[in-house]
Amino acid sequence: MLSTGIKQDSQEGGTLKDSVNSAHFLMYSLPYISIIFLYAPLHVLQAIYVKYYGISLAAMASILIVGRIFDAVADPVFGYLSDYFKLKTGSRKPVVILGVCLFSLSAYFLFLPPEKVTAFYLGFWLIAFFLGWTMFEISHLAWGSELSTDTHQKTKVFSYRATAGYLGLFCFYSMPFLIGDDSNEITPEVIRWSGVIAIALIIPSIYSSMRFVPDGRAVVSQNESSEKGILFLVKSMVDNTVFLIFITIYIFAGLGAGMWFGLLFIYMDSYLLRGDLFAASFMVATLVGIASTAVWYRLTAWFGKKAVWGIAIILLMISTIYTGILGPDNLSVFEVILVKTINTLGFIAVLVVAPSVLSDIVDYSHWKYGLDQAGVYFSIQTFSYKTGSAVGAAMGLAIASWYGYDVSATSHSVESLFGIHLAISWLPTLLFSIAFICLLFLPINGRRHAIVMRRLGKPLEN
Repeated sequence: MLSTGIKQDSQEGGTLKDSVNSAHFLMYSLPYISIIFLYAPLHVLQAIYVKYYGISLAAMASILIVGRIFDAVADPVFGYLSDYFKLKTGSRKPVVILGVCLFSLSAYFLFLPPEKVTAFYLGFWLIAFFLGWTMFEISHLAWGSELSTDTHQKTKVFSYRATAGYLGLFCFYSMPFLIGDDSNEITPEVIRWSGVIAIALIIPSIYSSMRFVPDGRAVVSQNESSEKGILFLVKSMVDNTVFLIFITIYIFAGLGAGMWFGLLFIYMDSYLLRGDLFAASFMVATLVGIASTAVWYRLTAWFGKKAVWGIAIILLMISTIYTGILGPDNLSVFEVILVKTINTLGFIAVLVVAPSVLSDIVDYSHWKYGLDQAGVYFSIQTFSYKTGSAVGAAMGLAIASWYGYDVSATSHSVESLFGIHLAISWLPTLLFSIAFICLLFLPINGRRHAIVMRRLGKPLEN
């Protein structure tokens, strides 16, 4: 466990030196606005393809599970490549740029499809979309973790990044009100314009980030890791109890989130009959989430990252329970917005805290095993979450299909309603509960991270 070998070290250590500031954190996060603007349509894309392009629920479930698993398996490869480029060039920027290019190209074909769409077309471009996203996401996260060596500064970096991400979400969910029809629903036309505008915005933002943000601290022990080889790297991760607990949390949280998000648009549109409120609820929730980022950052300084992460999971559980309570009779606009706001507050807290916790775990692994490979560690994180969310989304769609839920039906049987509630509310709540229990056993904290950094030796310079 983490406490072994370091808990007795109580001497005061020097502060690690950082040459970055808030302006660098801002520029680092800037591309994430347009990246999430382009990624956000994925939350409703499956429903769009089912409703407007004739893809069946069963086919969509198969495409999602195959695409996500293919993508997830590639995560460790991209993580290793990111570390390799960092070692050879001193920068993760080449992999970030390659990821942005593939991500933008595939999004164009995915969001602007031909009139007749086949399952193969959707599956091919969806896999390419996921791969581009993975290349960017892993390297961008690892890059952010290397901008500072101080645990609180790391949280600040990812607070900026989380804010940027939710600004991107706001951009997307404002589109129905800017270019949509009077219903303010998300339609293929909204998806198409979102893709075009987001791709155009990516170009100047990624250039600014590449131009003005430093590469971060050097990977100081890559020679050691190269000599020890990949097998030692794998063994060190398997033996790392702290990291395994972290990943277990992500797997169960990903399953719960995948089931909830995978069915949310269908649930609101075909069961609650309020698809017109989908974009509006996301917009309001996103604004609240953006405003809450600074609050979550302050709470981590006062109570610690683990406590804030626990609060976040509880909020996610409340949102899934609340979702199951909602019904089409006497449903108010306030209730729809409230459930999404609670969910968003939970998710944005996770985005602020979890990457910062993993960055601390990377430092711990560097000290204990002589390995400093942030790209690989963040790739396993994304692998765990994406695999969990893919399986969760497919499970949710499959369960709804097994119980005979029909998105085009005007009325639903008792059995089909049981299936949709099981998939979007009851099972996700159970999965989030398991993630919360696992979190209780996570031993990393600010004091122990400070001891780790002192044990690593002299201050690191950017």
